[in-house]
Amino acid sequence: MDSHRIGSGGGAVEAVRHGEGSDPCVFLCHGFGSDKEGGHRERADFLARNGFSAVRFDFRGNGGSTGEFVEQTLSSRVEDLVSVVNYFEPEEYALFGASFGAKVAYFSLKELQPGLVTVKSPALLDRVMNAHRVRVERGGDFEFLPGKRVGEPLFEDLNRYSFGSVDVSVPFQLFQGTSDSYVPVQQTREAISSLDTRVEYHEMPGEGHSFSDAAEQSMRAAWIDFLRRHLT
Repeated sequence: MDSHRIGSGGGAVEAVRHGEGSDPCVFLCHGFGSDKEGGHRERADFLARNGFSAVRFDFRGNGGSTGEFVEQTLSSRVEDLVSVVNYFEPEEYALFGASFGAKVAYFSLKELQPGLVTVKSPALLDRVMNAHRVRVERGGDFEFLPGKRVGEPLFEDLNRYSFGSVDVSVPFQLFQGTSDSYVPVQQTREAISSLDTRVEYHEMPGEGHSFSDAAEQSMRAAWIDFLRRHLT
């Protein structure tokens, strides 16, 4: 396991690679208010133990990367992911996105060519963040999480994107909790209907936006099987 500082958009992204030298590589995209630690660290260790390399990183404005949280946009996150993939230059790779990280992985397909994409609790549809958009329109910037403010630049940038506008040609795997209050299961089912590719969908009964330990283990088992079936 080793750390890297990667240039992106005039700033720097902090990344950690697990299982150096063992391709294929899986790039882990964290959610909107999280970072590369916690669950992604555990998932990266899991991948390395199972013969894959994994790269977890902080989008600019998060964790050990440069920038302010309020400055980040979907465009800046896509740029960061592309910069990280290009830096490591894997011969074969996959993407994993959690929550808003799923949206980043999806829209990065305009520039990247992974072997497959896996997403968890995926905030794919445009309306997922509408409540936050309305709050900004009414009162300006607000504190989304302690020390993390959300403002108009994020939503101005989101206006440039529309789910369904990307031609997805790679296998796409999704995990969704049926009791997720942030990304309702109906939204993920709707998103799947717009994916014109090979889709593997797992609904996790009773699970919320964050999965229980048992559901996480179940997801990992299906995920590693998906990776082995679709990557050489």
